[in-house]
Amino acid sequence: MLTYLIALSLLGIAVWWHLLRRLAPEGANVVRTADFGIGDAVFAALLASFFLLNIVASGGERPPVTQEMIVQGGVLYAFITFLILASLAARGKDPRVVFGLGLRGLGPRLGIAALALLAAYPIVYLAENLSQLRFPRIPGDDPMVRFLLDEATPEGRLIAAALIVIAAPITEELVFRGLIYGVLRRYGGRLAAILTTSLLFAAIHVEVGVILPLFVLAIALALAYELTGSLWVPITMHMAFNAASLTAILYFPEITR
Repeated sequence: MLTYLIALSLLGIAVWWHLLRRLAPEGANVVRTADFGIGDAVFAALLASFFLLNIVASGGERPPVTQEMIVQGGVLYAFITFLILASLAARGKDPRVVFGLGLRGLGPRLGIAALALLAAYPIVYLAENLSQLRFPRIPGDDPMVRFLLDEATPEGRLIAAALIVIAAPITEELVFRGLIYGVLRRYGGRLAAILTTSLLFAAIHVEVGVILPLFVLAIALALAYELTGSLWVPITMHMAFNAASLTAILYFPEITR
């Protein structure tokens, strides 16, 4: 199994190598950064601090998941999304332009999203297997997995699915690849922005055993954004990744036990 995974990962790396040959120079205006100013940097720092404080407060432990917590999480994500979009609109900035959310040319970009995710998936899975060697974990011990398989009502599963597949990818991409990445890229450069936002994205999931694979995934999401200049691409990749994970939990529970 590991041999096949390594082979698929090498194939994925080859695909990514081909994709990254199309990566524009750092100074190119593919990802818009000129729209972000000091006020955005302060806002981004506050959001990052909020997530870091949550990480510290958790003490590395994820609490049991309840339907009420999921609803609260959805409300929080909707509020954060509103704040980001409203802060831009209040300054006369069109979020569709700032984040490349226009629909023109979306088809080819989504094709890149599909190829990029398929190429990244075995690399992420290999990173998870390597992480297991140092930080072994039982997937069935994950609070969300326990909630979905053992505790959730049909309504609860539906609400959880909406959060996992729709709300979380949209908000997290606006926060990490959109606002924070845009600010860091303008004031610190592309490499620093990719590494910092990817590490923060991985860390907010708290569990140490998933930091490495999520760090790899986040790098792929940031590079896909750089390749296309459209936040729809990492959003779509993130949605598809979460949907695949949710499908595995619900329909192949023997994998997650």
